[in-house]
Amino acid sequence: MGQTRSIILATALAMAPVAAANAADLGLPPPPPLPEPCIGCTGPVYFKGFIGAPNPVVRDISSELFQFNDFEVFHEDIKSTPFFGIGVGYQWNSWLRFDATGEYRGKSLFIAQDRYPGGNGTFNVDSNAIDVEDGVPGAFLPGTNEYTADIESWVGLANAYIDLPTIWCITPYVGGGIGVASVSVLGLKDVNVPNLGVAYGADHTETNFAWAFYGGLAYEVNPISAMHGAAASPLTTIPAPTRASTSTTSPRTT
Repeated sequence: MGQTRSIILATALAMAPVAAANAADLGLPPPPPLPEPCIGCTGPVYFKGFIGAPNPVVRDISSELFQFNDFEVFHEDIKSTPFFGIGVGYQWNSWLRFDATGEYRGKSLFIAQDRYPGGNGTFNVDSNAIDVEDGVPGAFLPGTNEYTADIESWVGLANAYIDLPTIWCITPYVGGGIGVASVSVLGLKDVNVPNLGVAYGADHTETNFAWAFYGGLAYEVNPISAMHGAAASPLTTIPAPTRASTSTTSPRTT
């Protein structure tokens, strides 16, 4: 049996040069060389870039004027605008990774409307107008406020992620982060149509605590890159600008 294996091995070794010679005779190109390994391409440090669009939700609004009357807010909204960011991270092991990210959120349009009763506590313009004409102390007309402003922010977060088992090159993950957000309110304008009043707010910027939760999917394009699709729920506080001038609570006289 051992002699048989020796004969088969010797025959294979003898045929190899013949096969190579036949390939050369046929004019076939030589096989391509093996690619050199990419040193450092699959290390634990990674870089990321991302783009998205938020869906802001306004919890409430406030004004220094709210303490002087019964204001009723009946609409508030922040329009969506794209954001861009970059980050650097570290893959701790097969299921845990960390990164630090910075992002810029472009100017988003803020709009809100409220109304307030006149001096006699009602929204009736005629009855309040009579009080104003008669010189009743504290009399003024009811009115509305229409607020508009641009909101711009820079956000920096330190994040941690847990990668779940990969299926068909897709890795689900969850994560969270904490950091700071520098939020600016620019060009605030308050228009009171019934009382022909206009107020402006000085531009104002505050840096607040921010946090976020993440959930998403990562698709491995190749051993050194992956595409991520994620939903995030960042939270921070938008500062209230200081009014530069106002006439929204002044009565209109004729």
